[in-house]
Amino acid sequence: MSQEPAETQHHQCHPQRHEPSGLASLLQTRALRYSVDHDRAQLDISGISAPDLLGPLLHRLSVAWTSDQFRERTHMVSAHALLKDHPLWLVGIDGPVEYRDIEAFAHAFQLGQDLLECDIRSQIAITRGAHHVHVSTRDTSISSAITAAFLQRHAADALGCPIQFVRAPEPDVASLLLRQGGLLLRTVETECWPSFLDIGIANPSHEASPATRSVIFDRITGMWHTD
Repeated sequence: MSQEPAETQHHQCHPQRHEPSGLASLLQTRALRYSVDHDRAQLDISGISAPDLLGPLLHRLSVAWTSDQFRERTHMVSAHALLKDHPLWLVGIDGPVEYRDIEAFAHAFQLGQDLLECDIRSQIAITRGAHHVHVSTRDTSISSAITAAFLQRHAADALGCPIQFVRAPEPDVASLLLRQGGLLLRTVETECWPSFLDIGIANPSHEASPATRSVIFDRITGMWHTD
């Protein structure tokens, strides 16, 4: 992703402490729950849209996409194009897609099974619920990229900036935060200061618990730091 100079970022995101308005804003949360099942990482994400999660992945994944809405798309495609017909599931496959592959994925989806079990070539499976997105992947770099996109979107919303003015966290920062059990982010525990953004992180398995750790986005340098 191209990055504007830090000076421009600081100018665009007006320096003010974040003051949520209304009870709904105070209680707004984003959650990313993470677990590992054999060779597959499982991520359940709420509070962020599927396009925001999928968009950053498209430029790095050389896969053929298939879903319950279309058989195969292999050319460079946007998240909007993949999601415009509201597919219930999407799978990225390293290789061509056959009709029997789609039938197997559809059957697994109906049974509530992990879609990656259907084909060893599949690299990522995305299923969409009413209020969450579930991602299964064999690629650890995909898990880190999703976590980075999750944090980038939260920071941009907290600062009131277009997302291109917030650099995504480096893979090692995202991976470290993910290994600690996932992330629960609340508006009320996100503080905006003139030179940095302080994002409190709570345990997503205990939604009533307060933040126990944090990550800092430096608004001057565009860098992320963990405590």
